[in-house]
Amino acid sequence: MISNNDTIIYESDDLLLYIYLIGYKKAGESIVVFLKTKGDGVVWSLVIDNYFLRNVNMTKNILEEHGFGDSRKLDAVCVTHFHTDHAKGMRRLLENFTDSSTKIILPRFGEKYFENTTNRDALDIHRLIEARYAQPEYFKKNNLFYNRKYDNGLVWNLTGPSHRNHSIYVESLLPTDAISEHYGADNLRNHTPNDMSIFIKLVFDSSTYLFAGDCTDMAMRPLTLNDLKNVSMKERPEIKYLKIPHHGSDTALTMLEYIEQKQIELSGVATCAYHYKATKKTILDRYNRVSHELAVTTDINKAKNAPYDFGICRYVFDAFGNIRQEYTQMEKNATSYC
Repeated sequence: MISNNDTIIYESDDLLLYIYLIGYKKAGESIVVFLKTKGDGVVWSLVIDNYFLRNVNMTKNILEEHGFGDSRKLDAVCVTHFHTDHAKGMRRLLENFTDSSTKIILPRFGEKYFENTTNRDALDIHRLIEARYAQPEYFKKNNLFYNRKYDNGLVWNLTGPSHRNHSIYVESLLPTDAISEHYGADNLRNHTPNDMSIFIKLVFDSSTYLFAGDCTDMAMRPLTLNDLKNVSMKERPEIKYLKIPHHGSDTALTMLEYIEQKQIELSGVATCAYHYKATKKTILDRYNRVSHELAVTTDINKAKNAPYDFGICRYVFDAFGNIRQEYTQMEKNATSYC
């Protein structure tokens, strides 16, 4: 496997998209996304958020199992927002699994936020990024992106046997710059990090996968149906995978209402990272009715006595957006929702 200027050449067929949603016993979330082949292993990688519980860091474990570390770095990383249950492990991940070639997507907060905040995770990440991008090798490559909508998104082109071409497109749909400027710089008292949470759209060939962070209804108001489409979409957006916003809480209903009103077709999987304060059974019941399948990192009916420190929902898709059920796995506390 060769990577050069966002073009990736791989040597074997059967390119598959792996999505690992990791949730911890009471709270804490991370997402690992790989493109893999049987012959090459991982050919492209993305991590969204990182948390660890005591000495359990499943993101780190998954990355190291796939050869990431000193000699292999991530293609992209996103910090959706600075709440501890999403950002506690991000400084270590940035230090150990990224370099100047890694594209890093961050929430845009004004300098006043960092001058006034006591959020240790936010300060640690901010200081690390400032120190790195003072170095010429990082500054020249300019691989730091904030949550604005990119003109053309971030694109990786992949070429396989017989010159078969694929592509990965990543775009930050939310928050908009207007929200960023208002909350990040000028109105700190009235803002919460959830209002600034990044919402990632990933398109693998012609199939769309959404990772909604902890976006609230206030943050999602500017979201339009056109934002969710790609060039090959039908009249209404078709979604193959949705990481439910804000842990399935009742503060983030915009996406669910789009689906219930049939403005969006959720033809694939919905997943939820359990949070003991936020997750609502009534909301999960509604998602269960409108999705092909729903999975949760902790069985909500057994959450108080969950036997393990974490759960992982793993789904695998082919280049046409079909679920490869033979690779689907619910690990430890994770379960399909019934």
